[in-house]
Amino acid sequence: MVTLEQALDWLRMPPDFGSGDIVEGLLQAIPDYIDITTGMSVEQQKDEPLVDTVTKFLLMLWYDAQQPDAAQLQRTIDNLLKTLTVKARGYENRSIDGKGAEKEKPLTYLERAEARARARKQKERSLTTIIELNP
Repeated sequence: MVTLEQALDWLRMPPDFGSGDIVEGLLQAIPDYIDITTGMSVEQQKDEPLVDTVTKFLLMLWYDAQQPDAAQLQRTIDNLLKTLTVKARGYENRSIDGKGAEKEKPLTYLERAEARARARKQKERSLTTIIELNP
């Protein structure tokens, strides 16, 4: 996690700058923002180095939204958040039931559709084999 000193350094502010409270408030808001936008819990964020990078870019944008590179910065942030979303889904593939045992999570709509397509192709191959064997 990014410290206040690191954030002030990233924003190129001296440690005794008067906006430290504002930056600290932004720092406190970022973990929940990442959790809401990506699904990556605050606990998972602690072990993910990419979170620090996103945090620094979010600080830059949130602290000075009128900067000339704001649109490019927003695109970068969006792409990093998409990456974190994919990683968060990887963390969620398994969950722990009440007894501490791992269990499979339910499939998403896309995963179910892919499974149906694979089953359909397998069935077509089986039918083709049966037709070839019984002319």
